[in-house]
Amino acid sequence: MLRTAVKLLIAPVLAVICLALGYAAGRHSFALFFDGTHTSGRIVAMVKEHGVKGVSDVYFGMRAVVRCRTAAGAELAGQLDGAVMTGVVVTADGTTTHISRSELERIRGLSRKALKAEPLAMTVALLADLLEANVQTMERRAEKEFDRTDDQRPVFISKEEKVLIIRGITGQVTAVCVEGNAVTAAVTAAGVHTTADELAVTVTAEPHAPAEDSAAGNATGAVIRTCTVVRTLNGVAEEDGNADFISFEKTSDYTFWPVVVFRAGDISVTRITAVGRRLTVPPEYRLGVRTKVAYDPRDCDDAQLIPDFDKIRQLPPLMRFNSYIEAIFGLWLYPAMLITMGAIFGVAGLILLSMAVWPGVSPEHLHR
Repeated sequence: MLRTAVKLLIAPVLAVICLALGYAAGRHSFALFFDGTHTSGRIVAMVKEHGVKGVSDVYFGMRAVVRCRTAAGAELAGQLDGAVMTGVVVTADGTTTHISRSELERIRGLSRKALKAEPLAMTVALLADLLEANVQTMERRAEKEFDRTDDQRPVFISKEEKVLIIRGITGQVTAVCVEGNAVTAAVTAAGVHTTADELAVTVTAEPHAPAEDSAAGNATGAVIRTCTVVRTLNGVAEEDGNADFISFEKTSDYTFWPVVVFRAGDISVTRITAVGRRLTVPPEYRLGVRTKVAYDPRDCDDAQLIPDFDKIRQLPPLMRFNSYIEAIFGLWLYPAMLITMGAIFGVAGLILLSMAVWPGVSPEHLHR
C-alpha cells in the first residue's frame, strides 16, 4: 500500500517542484513584463565576454553595407538604419530607383513561389536576408541564388561591417558610458577603458568562371555553381575566428550583453542587459537594432529587453507561430522549460491517480 502511494505521489511532487522552480526563476522577469512600463530603446553597444578567459570586448558604432550586382548589370545597395534595412537603391541603365521600407516588407512577406514571378524582388529579398546571415549562411544562400537563370540573378554579393572595439578588458564590465549614440568608455572594477580600434569585416561572394571540359578538350560553357567566398578583416584574408565579427561565434564560450539606451520619462537610461551564453545573438537584440524594453518605473535601472509582440502579430500565421515560440523561450528559457516539465508531470500524475481511483476504467474499456 505504501509503495503504491509513493508511486502515485512521485509525479505530483515533481510537478509542484518544477512549477515552483519555474515561477521562482521567472518571477522578477514576469513582474517586469506584466507590471512594468514598456518603451522603445536602441542597442548602442555589445559586450562580448569570453567565459573561460574572463576577457571582454565592447563593440559599438556599427556601419553595415550590403550590395549586389545582377547579370543584367543593375547595382543594388541596401539603405540601413543601424542593423535594419529601411530601403534599397537600384541603379540600372543610368537610372536610380528607390524601393521603400513598406515595399521591402511586402517583398519579404512573399513566398518563394511568388518571388519567382518577380526576379528583381527575389534579389532584393536576398539583400535584406544578408543582414541576418553569418558567413556560412551567406555562402549557402549565394550558391542557390547564383544557380538562377533569370537576368536579375546576382553575380556578385558583398557584405561589409565596420565597428569600433575596445579590446581585452579584464574583469566584468559593470557600466558603459554613452554620449548620444557614441560609446566613450567601458568601466570595470579595475578602472576605465577608452581606447578603441576599428574593425572592418568584408565578405564577398561570386560564382566561379566557366570550366574547361578536359576530357572533351573544349570549353563546355557550363558555370560551376559553387561560389567563391572571401572574408577579410581590415583588408587581410582571414578564415579563423568568429563566423562574422560580433553577432555570431563558433563556440558557446561567449556571453553577449547588449547595451540598450532608452528613455524613462525625461531620463535617458543606459542599461547592460543579458541574452545569455550562445553562438549567436537573436536578430531583435543585435547591435544597432531598435528594440523594446520593460522597466520598473520606481527604479528605471531595473530593466530587461522584451520581444516586440506587436510586430510579431503582423507576421503571416506560420512565421507568427515560430516567432512567438522563439520570443517566449528566448525571454523565459529556463522558466518555460521548468513550467512545461511541471505541466507534463502534472498531467501524468492525474492519469495515474485516476487509474488508481477507478481501476476498472482502462483505455480499452473507455474505447468500448
